[in-house]
Amino acid sequence: MLKKYFLPVVSLILALLFASIATFSVRADTISQSYTAAVNIPAGSLVALQQGSSSQIVPADSSNTDSLLGVTVAPQASLVNLNSNNGNTLVVTSGNAVVLVSNINGDIAKGDSLTTSPISGVAMKATAPGRIVGIATNSFTAAQASSRQKIADKKGESSEVSLGQVSANIMVGNYQNQPTLTGNGIISAVQAVATSTTGKSISTARALLALLVLLISVVISVLILYTAVASSIRSIGRNPLSRHSILQSLIQVIIAVVVIMLSGFSIVYLIIGR
Repeated sequence: MLKKYFLPVVSLILALLFASIATFSVRADTISQSYTAAVNIPAGSLVALQQGSSSQIVPADSSNTDSLLGVTVAPQASLVNLNSNNGNTLVVTSGNAVVLVSNINGDIAKGDSLTTSPISGVAMKATAPGRIVGIATNSFTAAQASSRQKIADKKGESSEVSLGQVSANIMVGNYQNQPTLTGNGIISAVQAVATSTTGKSISTARALLALLVLLISVVISVLILYTAVASSIRSIGRNPLSRHSILQSLIQVIIAVVVIMLSGFSIVYLIIGR
């Protein structure tokens, strides 16, 4: 009986391997570009384009959020460096980077969106619609602070905030009280699950690929299991003495189905987690 399912199982495994290769080949590596800064900007700082310039950058704060560009990094932190000879500061515009943060808007949890703060170059948790630099992939609390700084609020009252670092998936975009989801319906649900699970936002294309792999795994597993059970019932009815061997074959089919489903879920995790 198992021979009848050899070809579908092999076909699915090949499909999953292809999806895995495609996922690794299109994953978002850390990409940086070179810009010119008039002052030395520490790595991990949020930066924005200087008004009226496409190559000059300045530290970003709440006053220039609309021009938010990315996060500064050391040269060795970027896998792909574009136009590296045109400036003195590398800015990550896509991928992963360490970001300077504060707890001005409260502690930062994995999956929180990060935006500019009143402190130059330092991010905080986004709580209102506006531009964000990316999504935190680990948490930050006051207990993890590397330093503290006093700031004045709009009323002129002074308060102390904690400063530190978090890793983040850099993807400059807009915040709408939750990580922006670009898909609709089921695709948005997949994106939401991916964001809550990995702390990263995924594109509609990745969500579709993950959903496709999951559907292929489920459909093939259901078809194989249904056909095996139906065939086993008919075979036992025709020859009750063959019950033992038929049940053994059915157990083998069930094991194959479990392997298929586990493989499917593994590939889905690779797709949404890269």
